[in-house]
Amino acid sequence: MPAYKDDKTGKWETLFYYTDYKNEKRKKHKRGFNTKKEALEFEREFLAQSQFSIEMTFKSLYSLYQDDMESRIKKTTMEIKEYIVNKKILPFFENMKVKEIKPIHIRKWQSELLKTDYSKTYLKSIYNQLTAIFNYAVRFHNLDKNPCHVAGSIGKKDADEMQILTLQEFNKMIDYVTDKENKFFYIILFWTGMRKGELLALTYEDVDFENKTISINKNFQIVKNERVITDPKTPKSKRVIAVNDIVLNCIKEMWDTAYKPKKTDAIFYVSKYSLKRQLDTACRRAKVPRIRIHDLRHSHASYLLSNGINIVILSRRLGHEKVQTTLNIYCHICPSSEDRLNDVLNK
Repeated sequence: MPAYKDDKTGKWETLFYYTDYKNEKRKKHKRGFNTKKEALEFEREFLAQSQFSIEMTFKSLYSLYQDDMESRIKKTTMEIKEYIVNKKILPFFENMKVKEIKPIHIRKWQSELLKTDYSKTYLKSIYNQLTAIFNYAVRFHNLDKNPCHVAGSIGKKDADEMQILTLQEFNKMIDYVTDKENKFFYIILFWTGMRKGELLALTYEDVDFENKTISINKNFQIVKNERVITDPKTPKSKRVIAVNDIVLNCIKEMWDTAYKPKKTDAIFYVSKYSLKRQLDTACRRAKVPRIRIHDLRHSHASYLLSNGINIVILSRRLGHEKVQTTLNIYCHICPSSEDRLNDVLNK
């Protein structure tokens, strides 16, 4: 339908009819456009989106994808998706029609990303977000095929090979950590195998000193510069683990030195930057392999495996959804059983 100019405001408006997803006819009236072209472009885009047509722009497709996903995934997960799409994907694709986005456009976008210093795992995460949006278009909006699949992937799913500290190396490293809170944080990660976010979310009421256990039932994240407590990573991440006196003594000292602590208080308030910086410094001064904070979880798993702990028990302790996940990560550090096998066979 034609666009109209409001003589009083000098602005353009458009009035048209469309059929919604319930097959009901509706009227759409939109004002405030600076030009007739803008008004007509709005009408075309709105109709393409309401008819789920691949004539729509990528920005409109993403809007539909958002509406579809918001009720299906956690709020924090959706916010992470939105950040990646708004910052890394929309600036390149938002005004392109979905049907006109070809593998060569994906390759050009990838080339721009590859010029950055993003980690390979982050590049993979960005690529996966774009792939998911096009998968949605293929499944629900009659897009013939996903151009990402033709263009090929970038980055990689898993981080570079993990670094592990032995107990001897860990004890050597920890002596060089000067900040008490950071030191206790590293100690608890090494002796529990908790994820960093799980420990940051831990409160004093989660610790059972009598039975020597810790209940892991929440996760910590920074979302839009705000501290957010969420559900754990997976259903099996909710777990109760046994801990030793080393861990309990660290937590008790944190309580004793805190100002008017409450059971519901978080035990740790430390920054990611501080944790990383002190760990780097301590590893360098101790002349042990440089590790990431997450490698303390791997070091815990390695320590237990080297001391004969069953992989199934380890999987439960780490909160993995499947034992296969634990095997995939740690099979290369499982102790060899060949000698024991030969002994059994030759009894």
